[in-house]
Amino acid sequence: MKLDRYVVLTVLLGGTLFYPASCKKEPQGYNAQAQFNKDTKLIQNYLSQNHLTAQQDPATEIYYHIDSPGSGISPAIGDTVSVIYTALLLNGTVVASADTAETGPLIASTTPYLYNSWSICLPFIKSGGGITIYAQSFFSLQDEGTLAVPANSVILFHVNLVAVKKAIE
Repeated sequence: MKLDRYVVLTVLLGGTLFYPASCKKEPQGYNAQAQFNKDTKLIQNYLSQNHLTAQQDPATEIYYHIDSPGSGISPAIGDTVSVIYTALLLNGTVVASADTAETGPLIASTTPYLYNSWSICLPFIKSGGGITIYAQSFFSLQDEGTLAVPANSVILFHVNLVAVKKAIE
């Protein structure tokens, strides 16, 4: 996967805990491709050890499992989505969640610090559906950290797509 040329997609939601401690360029010594490969192996081991199945998106190599396909409409870039979610580290530590629907636009972004994995994977389901996303650190905080999320962390998202409002109706 050519990470330096990939334009990632993201969902922006207010009140999230995933802003980096600082915004900086890739530091010397940090190798995005090597970290991506390490994260992918961690995800594969996690799936195997927990007897879980997941699909891998061929374009991005991100892993996901459709828990429920939903029956409404699928979101696209520019649409507004409402979601209920839980974000966890692979050790089970909850790092963010929303028990009531949070709403925000589904947008394209080259910013690595937002929920990039969501805009890649949410279009795989329809409103009323749910998806589990196993996001390599490239699709979240990369080598940055927050108080809740260590740098280079794989994040597991359980996302329920409550509603989709099309940008152009």
